[in-house]
Amino acid sequence: MAHTAHTAHDDAVQRLEAGLLDQDRCGDRYDAAIGTSSELSAYARLRAAGARVAAHDNWLRWVDDESYRGLNAGPFELLAESRRVPPALDDRKV
Repeated sequence: MAHTAHTAHDDAVQRLEAGLLDQDRCGDRYDAAIGTSSELSAYARLRAAGARVAAHDNWLRWVDDESYRGLNAGPFELLAESRRVPPALDDRKV
């Protein structure tokens, strides 16, 4: 699992770094487009890049969380784990 978490961390860092570079480029394009007919579309691209950076940052924080269980540990698996009956309670009469 440690190798998987390390690989996921590296992937998340690369995605965040790429997203930050894209956001910088979109910011430069927006600055250049201010006052032109392409200002609105440049602004929309800058906002979308910012949203992607936020998502990549959240992904990295999730991967670095101590409770990270890998890509296949979705919410349904975690919900099932939280509903499991402890072994000591399995034999009780209801």
